[in-house]
Amino acid sequence: MKGKFLNVVLANLRKALLKFGLEVSRANYWLRGSQELDEEDLENIKYVLDNELTLLPERRLISLVMFCKQIEENNVPGDFVECGVYRGGASILARLTLDKLSSKRLVYIYDTFRGMTPPSNIDRDRVTGES
Repeated sequence: MKGKFLNVVLANLRKALLKFGLEVSRANYWLRGSQELDEEDLENIKYVLDNELTLLPERRLISLVMFCKQIEENNVPGDFVECGVYRGGASILARLTLDKLSSKRLVYIYDTFRGMTPPSNIDRDRVTGES
């Protein structure tokens, strides 16, 4: 409840400030100081956020970039799969990061594009049998 209230307050504050030609944005000084991320990584994260290509918060995008780098450095086998991609921002960021690392990994993305279908009589919990 607290988070929902804060989001409403921030949304109203943003609207009020826009009337005066002002906008609210995060400084993210800690992001700029990260040794794991270079300027290209920061630009890619900014691109995804500025173009509203994901619902993920910035800290999750940072984790994604660092995860891509870690799996490449450690030669972990496999490809990437993202289910429920919204506008594809996380997959775009993963692809940009993997390309920068000259990775040959594939990135598969899946989405319903229209939401999930209603559950049918076969969509039941295996343990409880509940719909």
